[in-house]
Amino acid sequence: MRNYTCNPETIGSNLKRARLNAAKSMTQLDFALEVGLTDSVIGRIERGLRYPTIEILFDYMNKFDVDANVLLGCESFPEVEPCDSVDARLQALDDKTRAHLYKVFMEMIDFHIKTDL
Repeated sequence: MRNYTCNPETIGSNLKRARLNAAKSMTQLDFALEVGLTDSVIGRIERGLRYPTIEILFDYMNKFDVDANVLLGCESFPEVEPCDSVDARLQALDDKTRAHLYKVFMEMIDFHIKTDL
């Protein structure tokens, strides 16, 4: 069983990190204007002085494509730098290339199993 905690400082810093990790590092004021709030409200939330409403949480999730569990501190924040894993590299490919490589890998695995290499 997990023991979730509600820490406004963690939530606020995660929200701020999501905004700053955005492709163009959206400013606090620009984001506030976009979601119809004041700069001071967003600032208080990102400093952990105020909890975000569910609507504001959804604004962050939708605008910056970050999962709620990450923003709330239930999961670790995704790395900004690209991951060098095979899965991450495959996900970066177009669908046709990824499907072709998947087929090739499966054939290699089947061959390996059949020949007991």
